[in-house]
Amino acid sequence: MAIVLLTVAFFFFCGWLLLVANLEWLRRTEDPTYATDLFAGHLSVAKVLATRKWHRRGGEPWDCSYAIVDLADGAPNVPPSWSNSDNGWKYKFGGDWKETPEPESHDNMRRALRFCSQYFDDATNDRLFRALAEPGSWYVRGPVGEILYIYSLPQNIAARIRVGD
Repeated sequence: MAIVLLTVAFFFFCGWLLLVANLEWLRRTEDPTYATDLFAGHLSVAKVLATRKWHRRGGEPWDCSYAIVDLADGAPNVPPSWSNSDNGWKYKFGGDWKETPEPESHDNMRRALRFCSQYFDDATNDRLFRALAEPGSWYVRGPVGEILYIYSLPQNIAARIRVGD
């Protein structure tokens, strides 16, 4: 009986190690290319400003994933929307676009930009907050504020920001 328990424990431990190693491999390989992959074939990107597909290792249960880019010359005036079902929901962008400025929402709503801004440099944060506060840009916010899409020609920026589990 002890040998069976040790064998089961050994295989459980090996499976756990494989899972952790696979998740770490996904972070290292997919995080740097997420923004490029999300916008490929839909928008021309001049520069990736911030990108992370997976939560950071050892992070909080609620954490951020994001793809933020500088738009290349010739970006469309009207924000595009797409959903790449082959790649899953993390590759959706846009939806029912609304013009800025964005009205303040209820205090009990999760706010993706406010929560995730800790991961962006000051210049990127300034551009994102200005895009939402000033006329001339577009946004889509999920029903409880956990996903935010921003498209702004005045700020020359496009973003998909999500806070979640």
